[in-house]
Amino acid sequence: MIGPRDGLNKYDGTKFISFRHNSDNPESLSNSWVTDIFEDDQNNFTVYRQNSISDNEIWDIEQQNKNTLFISTNNGLTKVNLFDKSFSFIYKKEESRNTLKGNKTRCLYSSKDGL
Repeated sequence: MIGPRDGLNKYDGTKFISFRHNSDNPESLSNSWVTDIFEDDQNNFTVYRQNSISDNEIWDIEQQNKNTLFISTNNGLTKVNLFDKSFSFIYKKEESRNTLKGNKTRCLYSSKDGL
């Protein structure tokens, strides 16, 4: 799957199938600007669009373990507990040396030692 700014494109082996926002179809994408496509460890896909979580742009998603996702956004990081469906938010703290450099995060990297 490819997620450009004009919808979602799926290659089926012979041709591309495009999915875009259609105001006449309530089951279409809510908007056509796809910012990330995430595949979890169970091979489930989730498509994130601009402003898909609380008017916040999602740029990257990494699964730390079977119960934890990290989502990079324009407003810090979101930590998702998949077990109890809870969210926690990580922001830049001016008074702390052990903090994000800024709240606009674009990319996450997961190493064998963790995120």
